[in-house]
Amino acid sequence: MASLIAELRRRNVFRVAFAYIVVGWVVMQVAEFLAPLLQLPPWTVSFALYLGIVGFPFALVFAWAFELTPEGLRRTQDVDPDTSITHETAGKLNRLTITLMGIAIVLLLAERLVNRPDDSPEIVASVVTADLVENNPADNAQDKPKSIAVLPFVNMSNDPDQEYFSDGISEELLNVLAKIRDLRVAARTSSFAFKGKSQDITAIGEQLKVATVLEGSVRKSGQRLRITAQLINVEDGYHLWSDTYDRDLTDIFAIQDEISNAIVNALKVHLGQAEAVDTSKEVNLEAYNFYLLGRHSLRERTEASIERASKEFQKAIDIDSSYADAWVGKALATALLSSNNYGKLSLAEASRNAQAMLNVAFGLDPDSAWGHATQSLIYSSLNEPHKALASLNRAIELNPNEGILYSWRFTALSDIGNYSAALASLERAYEVDPLHPVIRNNLLLQYANNLDFERAREMVTTDTAQAYALEGVIHSNEGRWAEAVIDFNKGLELAETGRDFQLKFGLGLNYFFSLKNTELALEIALPIMQPIFEAIAYPAEFLSETPRRAFEDHDFLALGAQVRALERTGQCPRVLEILRSQAYESTELFGDVNGGISYAWLGLSYAACLKSAGRQKESRALGNRLLTLVETAIANGQPPNYFVFLARTQTLLDDQAAALANLREALQHYNLSWVDLSLSDFGSMRSNPEFQQIEQALEDHMNSERAKLGWDPIEL
Repeated sequence: MASLIAELRRRNVFRVAFAYIVVGWVVMQVAEFLAPLLQLPPWTVSFALYLGIVGFPFALVFAWAFELTPEGLRRTQDVDPDTSITHETAGKLNRLTITLMGIAIVLLLAERLVNRPDDSPEIVASVVTADLVENNPADNAQDKPKSIAVLPFVNMSNDPDQEYFSDGISEELLNVLAKIRDLRVAARTSSFAFKGKSQDITAIGEQLKVATVLEGSVRKSGQRLRITAQLINVEDGYHLWSDTYDRDLTDIFAIQDEISNAIVNALKVHLGQAEAVDTSKEVNLEAYNFYLLGRHSLRERTEASIERASKEFQKAIDIDSSYADAWVGKALATALLSSNNYGKLSLAEASRNAQAMLNVAFGLDPDSAWGHATQSLIYSSLNEPHKALASLNRAIELNPNEGILYSWRFTALSDIGNYSAALASLERAYEVDPLHPVIRNNLLLQYANNLDFERAREMVTTDTAQAYALEGVIHSNEGRWAEAVIDFNKGLELAETGRDFQLKFGLGLNYFFSLKNTELALEIALPIMQPIFEAIAYPAEFLSETPRRAFEDHDFLALGAQVRALERTGQCPRVLEILRSQAYESTELFGDVNGGISYAWLGLSYAACLKSAGRQKESRALGNRLLTLVETAIANGQPPNYFVFLARTQTLLDDQAAALANLREALQHYNLSWVDLSLSDFGSMRSNPEFQQIEQALEDHMNSERAKLGWDPIEL
C-alpha cells in the first residue's frame, strides 16, 4: 500500500485531482455568475457540474497512465524513471492551482458585490422591462394574454434529496402569483409535467396556453439559499427579467415576495396597475420544511406515502401549532387514508378525525382553498353531495387556477344528477390543467360513458399501463368486452405495484357483469368490489358470514351489497329494517331531485321491498319520485346507462311498455351487461316475449365475446 501511495505521488495523481477540483470549482463559479447576466437557461450550471463529475475519473486515469516529458506526452510505462521530470510538473501544477484559487476568490468577491442582499429586484425589473418594451413594441399590446406558467425550479443543491425543497419553492411562487388579480397561472401539475425535460420554451407555452414562463434554480447549502429566476416571453423566447437572490433561509417567504413583486413589475405592461404581493407568512422554518416534505409525499398517492405525509405534517404541527396549512395537510392525508380511498380506516373514523383537524385549520385560516377542498372530500365520502358542491365552489373561488378542484366538482355535480354541468366542470378542469393525468383520464372516461368514442380515443396518446386501462374502458363501453379484457391484462403487465387500481377495477367489472365469469372476477377483485360480487353471485353464502365491513359506518358499497343480497334471497323485511335503522327512508335521500342521484339505487330496493310487503301506495309514491329523479338526470345529460335505471323504475311502476323501450335503448349500447336481468326488478316481465328477445340478444352477444377468449358458452 505504501509503495502504491508513493507511486501515486510520483505520478502527480494527487496534485492532478486537487487541481481538477479547483478548476471545476472556478468553472462552476464562473457559470453561476455569468448565467443570469448572459440569460442562460438554468440547466447550464447543472450541465457544467455533470460534465465535471463525469470527467474526474478520466483525469485521474490520464494522470496515472501518461507523463509529460520534454518530447511531449508519453505513456508512463515507456518513460525511464531516471529521466522523469514529474517533480518539475508538480511545481507547475502547484503554481497553476494557486493561481486558479486566486481567480476564484476574486470572482467570489465580485459576485457578492453584484448580488448584495439589499439589491432591489423591483428596480432591476423595472429597468429591464423598460428597455425591453422600448425595443419590442409588439410586447406592449394590451390584448396580450395575462398568463404565466411556473416551471419546477432546478435543484442545484449537492443533495438530490433536497428536490422536495426546490419543488416547494416553485409551488409557493405559483400560489403567490395565483393571488394576483387578472393573471392566469397555469396549474401546478401541468407545469411540473416538464420537470427534468429539455423542451423549447415556446413549445411549453403553446401546450400550457400561457404568454410567459418563469424558470430558475434553487441551491440550498446549510442555512444559505440561492435562488435564480428568469421570466421569459413565450412568443420570442426573450427574457423579460432575471435576477439572483442570496439570502438566509430565515428569509424564505420574503424572497418569495421579492420574486413575485419583481415579476409583477416585469408584467405591468400587460397587467396594468397590479398591486404588490404580500404573503404575510410567519412560519417556523423547521415546520415549513416538514410541511414541504409532507406535501411532497402526499402527491405519490399510495397508502405508504400518505401515511408518511401524515407524519411529516404532524411534525410541522408539533413545532408550530398555529400552522394552518399543516393542519389542512394532516386533515387531507387522514381523509385519503379511509377505506374507500387509499387506506384502511373506516369512513366514520377517517371523516371524524379529518373533520376535527380541519376545524382547527379553519380557526386559523378560514379562507384556505385546500381546506374547503378537503371539506368537500369529507362531505363526499359521507354522501352529502350538495354540501360537497358548496365547499368546492368556495375552494374554486379562492383558487381558480387549481384544475383538480374542478374535477372534484364534476363528481359532486354528477352525484346530484346534473351531468351537463358536471361535464362542463371537467372540461374546465382540462382547460386549466391540460397535462394532469387524472383530469385527462376522467374526461376520457366521461366521453366513453357518453358513447363519444371518437373524442375519447383522441385523448389516448401513449403506450402505457394507463393507456391500456383507458382503451379497455372504451372497448368495454363499445360492447367489445373480449378486447377490453385483453387491454386490461396488458396494462396489468406494465403497471407498478399499487398503481393498478383502475386496471383491476375495469377487468373485474368486465369479468363479472359483461362476461359472467364470477370465478375470475373474484380472483381479480379489489376489496371494495368483493362484497358486491359475492352478494350478487352467492347471496345466501354472503349473508351467512359475518360481514367483513362495518355497514353502520355508512360504507355505501357494502351497504348496497348487503341490501341486494337480502332482496335476492327474499328477505325484504330485513331490507326495510336495515334502511330504516340507518335513516335511509327519508324523502331527502330516496327520490328527492335535490337529494342526490347516488341514493336512487338504494331507494329502488326500498321501493321494491315495500311493494313485496303489500305497501303498494308507499312503493308507488317512492317509485314516482325515483322516476322524476332519473328522468331529470337523463335530461341533464346523464350517459346512456341511465336508461337501464329508468327501465327498472318503470317496471316497478308496472309500465312494461316504457320499460321495454328503454331496455332496447340500453341494449343498443350493451349497457344491459351491467345489470342482472334475473333480478326481481324484472320479475313481472319474465314471460313477455319481447323481454325474452332482449335477454337472448344479450346472451348471444356475451357468448360471442366469450368465444373470442376461448371460453365455453353459458346461459343467462
